[in-house]
Amino acid sequence: MDAAAVLRGERDASALGFTMPEDGRIWGSTYPRPTAVAKVTGTLDYRQDLGPKLPPGTLQVAMVQATVSHANILGVDTSEAERMPGVVRIVTARDIQGTNAIGGLNAPENVGDTWDRPILCDTKVFQFGDAISLVCADTIEQARAAAKKVKVDLEVLPAYLSAPAAMADDAIQVHPGFPNVYFPQELVKGEDPKPLLERTAPYAKDIPDDITVLYVQTPRSLGPFGAAGVGEAPLTASHVAVSNAIKNATGVRITHLPALPEKVLAGLQHVVPQV
Repeated sequence: MDAAAVLRGERDASALGFTMPEDGRIWGSTYPRPTAVAKVTGTLDYRQDLGPKLPPGTLQVAMVQATVSHANILGVDTSEAERMPGVVRIVTARDIQGTNAIGGLNAPENVGDTWDRPILCDTKVFQFGDAISLVCADTIEQARAAAKKVKVDLEVLPAYLSAPAAMADDAIQVHPGFPNVYFPQELVKGEDPKPLLERTAPYAKDIPDDITVLYVQTPRSLGPFGAAGVGEAPLTASHVAVSNAIKNATGVRITHLPALPEKVLAGLQHVVPQV
């Protein structure tokens, strides 16, 4: 494998690179994800890898996160945390310049003002783990210790942990200025399709028993190693019906084809009679 050769030092990582076509078009090509080579060779820097590479004296940050799923924020007291060793600054929603909001649901068909998520929670907690403040300290240990000293006064509200619960008639509004049902989808129903299905749709009983399945090997340039999928239509009729018939008649479920008599007999020896 080329990746293994790079790890052994036999090849340079640049040898795994993708050569851009002359026309610059990558649609339908094997253009890799930009981080693919670094990931498979183990050389990509993840978040924890970047810490030791930061310049000396870089502050470390720990978040103060919500421990409930829904609540009003009555106050945030950082006074004790500010006196902790190594703490340089504690950032709260008051320190956010400009709009303390992220428009995550700003599709034109959605209902509401679309500014549904705060950068740092100021008046409400919307979900478990929401960021309330950031503690900046000399070391990550000092930041985490100080984060535990930040006092958040909460008025706990009902936690809606499913869509039906949030959509209930008695559910309170979660996001101010944004209804709980923010995307209505209308359903349009036409005429009853039953007559049409009865005239044209085949059923399992209409499929003949003497089906011959032919596999035609046609390489596909876009498939892995030129492979193509096998259609389900010729494979999901006869043998499934026979397998179900055996199960209904004997109680034995055949899970591997062919359904030989020997398999049925072996299964009968382990079938528990139903009283």
